[in-house]
Amino acid sequence: MNGPITYLDRLRAKAGSEDVGVWHSYGKGATVKEHPDGGRELRLVMTTDGVDLDGDIVDPAGADWSYWEKTGLPVFLDHQYSFDSVVGHGRRGTLKMVPMGGGLSGWTVTAGLMKSERGDAIMAVAREMGQIGCSIGFQAQDSRAPTTEEAKRVGVAGTKARRCITKWMGIELSLTAMPCNPMAGGSLTPEAKRVINELDRLVTKGIITKSAAYSLGLPTASKPTPGLKRIIFVR
Repeated sequence: MNGPITYLDRLRAKAGSEDVGVWHSYGKGATVKEHPDGGRELRLVMTTDGVDLDGDIVDPAGADWSYWEKTGLPVFLDHQYSFDSVVGHGRRGTLKMVPMGGGLSGWTVTAGLMKSERGDAIMAVAREMGQIGCSIGFQAQDSRAPTTEEAKRVGVAGTKARRCITKWMGIELSLTAMPCNPMAGGSLTPEAKRVINELDRLVTKGIITKSAAYSLGLPTASKPTPGLKRIIFVR
């Protein structure tokens, strides 16, 4: 597990910029597809234009995915950028901006997963739970004050929009089983508790290994300490 400074320092180094953020999509669902030859894919919701915990709206229309495409569309595990933390790759031609309902839009992609212990664990979590945490790292390049309509939007934590990031570069895509900010007021949120219980169940049944569960975000202690798994930008 990694604290917020570790996450953002790695992302700043990767982006070569101080103005970076992490946009996390959890609970949006993940469509699992398995092929007769053993290949497997996940269709993922990468972003929407909702309001995050910092009051930012990241406009999907302002995305530039050229960096991610040039690097081969790698999918990392939990924002770890080492070679052995690559668990798959986005399929070229599947990266699309689509309507999300309610007047919102966002980006989706289909990712092929590698045949590995961690890839197997991601597939098991997505199959058993019907979802997987999907998180992008991005570099903000331009922003403005929210419009009157944008200012009316309210985020999942009651946050109001304070700025709209109109131009940004997608740097990376990561997968994790845990929702962002599982600690609230020093205790686990109900969603985080549910995910931890489900990961424990999958380990107990031998569906995924304990090491893979830890890699996907399962706390190593039964009572997690504050500061584990906090990410700044959330939708």
